[in-house]
Amino acid sequence: MQAMPGPTEISRHTFFQGLLLAARAEGAPEEFDAEGRVIHDAFGAVVAFLQKSDVKVVGLSTVRRDPVFGVFHEANELLLQAEQDLILGFVNPTLRKAKFKLAALEAKAELEEFDHAAWLREAGRAFADALKAAAADAGAISVAPPA
Repeated sequence: MQAMPGPTEISRHTFFQGLLLAARAEGAPEEFDAEGRVIHDAFGAVVAFLQKSDVKVVGLSTVRRDPVFGVFHEANELLLQAEQDLILGFVNPTLRKAKFKLAALEAKAELEEFDHAAWLREAGRAFADALKAAAADAGAISVAPPA
């Protein structure tokens, strides 16, 4: 991967905040599954991006999918932090569906305030693309009416 202009190190909080702003700016669905395979596969795409990057996210250097449960525990942290930062809201009390609280243009404007917006945009694109692919897969699944 070619080095992108940006930080050589970024805090976990700033990365999580910028990641979701970038994902929204890059076309992530307004509402998405915040529980189960979808969110963890999307976070896995971000982990793959980070492994190729020259940028170190403090506290995320050893992130891996839990071999027993198949989840990234940091993905849950990402979602809860986003709720505290008023980037996401949860549609129901079970935390199964998350909904962005800001429009894509608003997220893009906020993202531009970050010194490392271009690099975050790439990470956000990986996350958004994974969420969009999951949404497309879910839309392609149809249930046949009973015979």
